[in-house]
Amino acid sequence: LGLIPTVEHPASEGFLERLVAQCEATFDIAGILRLSEKAVTPEAQARLFPPVQQTPVTRIAVAKDRAFSFYYQDSLDLLEAWGAELVYFSPMSDSSLSAHVSGLYIGGGFPELYAAELAANDTMKKSMKTAAGEGMPVYAECGGLMYLGESIRDLEGKEFPMVGVLPVGSRIDTPRLNLGYRTVEALSDGPLLCRGETVRGHEFHWSVLSSDCTGMNAYRVTGSQHREGFHIGSTFASYIHLHMASQPGMVRRFIEQCRRYGEKVSDNVTSSARRQDRKEAP
Repeated sequence: LGLIPTVEHPASEGFLERLVAQCEATFDIAGILRLSEKAVTPEAQARLFPPVQQTPVTRIAVAKDRAFSFYYQDSLDLLEAWGAELVYFSPMSDSSLSAHVSGLYIGGGFPELYAAELAANDTMKKSMKTAAGEGMPVYAECGGLMYLGESIRDLEGKEFPMVGVLPVGSRIDTPRLNLGYRTVEALSDGPLLCRGETVRGHEFHWSVLSSDCTGMNAYRVTGSQHREGFHIGSTFASYIHLHMASQPGMVRRFIEQCRRYGEKVSDNVTSSARRQDRKEAP
């Protein structure tokens, strides 16, 4: 269940050596290799990935450090295959978002364990809030949702200020575990989904939010009346970890939204430079 992330406890050399010895003792490796020589790749029409990887048309910042490490690799692979250049960064230690990104993806993790470090990085928090306020497409799930809120209260009851894009705080003070697969329906057109589209994902968290903020929700959980997540401006955040392969159009939509935002920013910069040149012209 990912309760001990690999970024915290990577496999030791001794473990890997024991694993190799176990495989050699219990697997017919020579037989497997002989079978592999006879195997052929079946022909199939490409449905999830394009026939060839697309040339990058936008750059998307992806939060990845000890606080944020839960991602479906499929989702990252799909983003790259369909034209996104992924720029990894650390909300804990980097000072700000790169000036050359046009989208932001903050995955899951355990931000409550690193709340002090995240709270202390004021320049990064300001950079993210500014980007979201200017309309950059932002997608966050679970730990990312908590980080974009007003605050996080940890297991010891200490409260730390976070980014403040979402008008809620989160706290870890309940023994209730929210766990299970979910199918959700988008309530409005957003950076990933159009209104009425459904997508599959899963939920796993101990934290709770200070408010549901009805009217700002991103999803309706199908089979119930429960509303989930937030859609505020260009920011889409939820406790649900989405598997982007379950709705391939979502990847292409996110990339397109980011590309359009990047072009808009570029046009604004160009227009501003031209106005400045005219002012300075003799």
